[in-house]
Amino acid sequence: VEIPISDKEYVARFRLDKRRLSLVRKDAIVMHPGPYNRGVELDDAVLEFAGWRYARQVQHGVAVRMAVLDLLVNAR
Repeated sequence: VEIPISDKEYVARFRLDKRRLSLVRKDAIVMHPGPYNRGVELDDAVLEFAGWRYARQVQHGVAVRMAVLDLLVNAR
């Protein structure tokens, strides 16, 4: 089921920006599986946030997906 939503409405409702980031704890962790749409999903403030873990999550995400595929292919 497709729910029609404009780009402008999507950004207004879902983008993690400086204002929303100010509401989280200072030691919060922000994760994203990648790739992200800069300026749409995430504001530049997120990329500078100390808790931004994009690269680490992407790095580990590949290994996890490889392990799941190995289990499925080899039927263990």
